[in-house]
Amino acid sequence: MKIFAGPLVVLCLLVPAPRAGAQAIVADHTATDVAAIPDAAIASAAALRLLVRHASVGGNIDSGLNALHTANARYDRSLWDFQSRGNPGWQEKVDDLVTQAAAQGASFDVLTMKFCYIDPNASFTYYRDALLGLEATYPTKRFVWWTIPIETSGNTNRQAFNDLVRAYAAANGKVLFDIADIESHNAAGVKRVDGNGRELMWDEWTSDGGHLSAAGSQRVASALWWLMARIAGWSPTADPLSFHTLVPCRIVDTRNATGPYGGPALAAGAARAFTMAGQCGVPADASAVALNVTVTNPASAGSLTVYPGTGTVPGTSTISFAAGRTRANNTTIGLVDGVLSVFDAQATGTTHFIVDVSGYYR
Repeated sequence: MKIFAGPLVVLCLLVPAPRAGAQAIVADHTATDVAAIPDAAIASAAALRLLVRHASVGGNIDSGLNALHTANARYDRSLWDFQSRGNPGWQEKVDDLVTQAAAQGASFDVLTMKFCYIDPNASFTYYRDALLGLEATYPTKRFVWWTIPIETSGNTNRQAFNDLVRAYAAANGKVLFDIADIESHNAAGVKRVDGNGRELMWDEWTSDGGHLSAAGSQRVASALWWLMARIAGWSPTADPLSFHTLVPCRIVDTRNATGPYGGPALAAGAARAFTMAGQCGVPADASAVALNVTVTNPASAGSLTVYPGTGTVPGTSTISFAAGRTRANNTTIGLVDGVLSVFDAQATGTTHFIVDVSGYYR
């Protein structure tokens, strides 16, 4: 069931810490239907800050993510940073993640690196020990494990590595992005192997036997959304949120001179938080609210971004406007502790802001 129709919804900004004995989260060929992920889960995933260190196939995935966002604004991956690291060798790639975790870890919630199909001789033991060391050193971060991408020709060493990382992730509750499984299954779920049982990439997913085609890029990117939604706390078997209608009620009107939900007008380049819970019938446990947002009397052209809580401003605006014009837009926004914020992206000046609530989700 599709729950949210607005441009951006975020219900959670925290990465659940790994738990001892936790069940593994594995994104494989069964996790590629991105359209089936609820809007709330997509937005929770988008709120996580992701670092991916990669080379050419990672660039393919990055392009696939961009294509998904072009097709549908809900796939806003502006907080996901794909950093091209090149191909220095499998061991150097593992060491690079250790180095970058120390240098950049404070800026990210989820960190990972991917091997390339040219790394079939990677040592599982070396990789395992490095990832375990990172998890011990940074217990509040999530580190994603990967299988090695495959080609249209089989490789014994690569197959052995992938089988080992799958078994270890399943037995030890790790987060695994099984790109090899995604590449080795077609859209009908049929697995392709050679005469020795080694996984082979389907031709429709590749442009040259190893790199991802446009279709393959979006397929793998879709699975990454699924994985990030799971990391953010979504469960595919969880009960969906229910929508509760309210008589339209005005919570915010900055044209009013004073009060927590009145003036002053929003100022260019600044954010302001508003508490929704407890107002106009919105309960304290509401996960999101259905709103009509209105901009009136803006001094200059610009846009507003309405977003959950008081954290990082997302990259997708909620409403754009011209100087002196009044504009309105319906949207659904998640709440964090009953709060949402609005950021005024005008270059200069001020604008008045009005919020009417018509329902909530919980």
